[in-house]
Amino acid sequence: MDPASMIGLVETFYTIGVKILDICSTWKHADSEVEKRVIFIESCRDRTKRQVDFVMRITSIMDEDHCRMMDELLNQLMLSLSLAIISLETVAQKPSSARSGVFGLGFRAKKAAWVWKKEALDGIISELEEWERQFDPSWFLLMTIVNPVLDRELVLAKTTEAKAHGLATAAKTPLALAAGLRNVLSPSTEQTKWVFLKELQMEWLDIPFSVARIGCDRLGYDKKWYIVDTIELGQVARVRDFMQDVCVLATKLSQADPLAFGLLNCKGVVRCLGNGSFGDVWEEHCVSGPSHNAIRAVKQLRKRQSKFPEMSRREIQALVTFSDSYTPEYKQHFVQFLGWFDDLENSYIVMEFLQHGDLQKFINAPFPEPEAASIVFQVAQALQYMHRKNFVHRDI
Repeated sequence: MDPASMIGLVETFYTIGVKILDICSTWKHADSEVEKRVIFIESCRDRTKRQVDFVMRITSIMDEDHCRMMDELLNQLMLSLSLAIISLETVAQKPSSARSGVFGLGFRAKKAAWVWKKEALDGIISELEEWERQFDPSWFLLMTIVNPVLDRELVLAKTTEAKAHGLATAAKTPLALAAGLRNVLSPSTEQTKWVFLKELQMEWLDIPFSVARIGCDRLGYDKKWYIVDTIELGQVARVRDFMQDVCVLATKLSQADPLAFGLLNCKGVVRCLGNGSFGDVWEEHCVSGPSHNAIRAVKQLRKRQSKFPEMSRREIQALVTFSDSYTPEYKQHFVQFLGWFDDLENSYIVMEFLQHGDLQKFINAPFPEPEAASIVFQVAQALQYMHRKNFVHRDI
């Protein structure tokens, strides 16, 4: 791509864009429907101008294929805008009103003028949206270029972009979104830490024909609904790598603009350690207090179960008994009880977090006999301690 021809295309784009806005500005307050369309066109032009300006500043680090692609896209944009000017000028030259007559011809002429303007603006909007769909893949591919020039220009560009409320989108803040995407292409360990959220007290609804569910935080003020999908981790040997992949994917999806990428934006990950007929066990991170950042296992017990009162009382009693700090051998065989709390529908038992996971996942494959003997011996010792305290574990 010849830099001179690129500069010429950009200057033509600026000239045509200003001319289109001048024509549209005369219609801006004519009708609310027309005004909406004019504002949308102004927004598209502003976004495209910022992106084209940025591309011009990094042409020196773009490869030949990317430059050729950008050249073709800009030529296509010039053609669409040139045709748009012809369409707008044709409508502008048509009479917008007529004298009122017995049969209300003046009203009909005014209505016809509104229809002409609407159709002309809708045509421009359709062309711009189609061009943006073709331009966006090339635009985001720019963010994969490994070069400090790109990082420096992104920092400069972000400072000139007004801060928008809410999630950054390709329409509102294209440069900020591009910078965010580049930042998470290879996220660091620090970047992936945020993805784990505390377990929320959710109100759940099933999604027909889907394993995912939608949930709403019952205690939240905004009452937002979220789509929640559950992934089975499988064998313990894969858990570490699998969790790393989940963290990286969640971090990348946190920067996803649904309209630009066709992907849902990720809000975070909640780790479920296990589940049963009475409730689930979740991994939680303490967000305040003296145990800030501590990891705990929280068992959720559903109160609607008919056996809940007796079952929960016995479980808490057993946990308290075998968390006795004056009996060190208990700590070697029993998970330690840290506290409990409840709400209208559930009770929650807080316990120490054991990072190696569920024993069931270890024994899905052939298990060495010496290790099996060691585990059986430890379980037998724990059962002996329980029997001495008049507790019987019926599932063993």
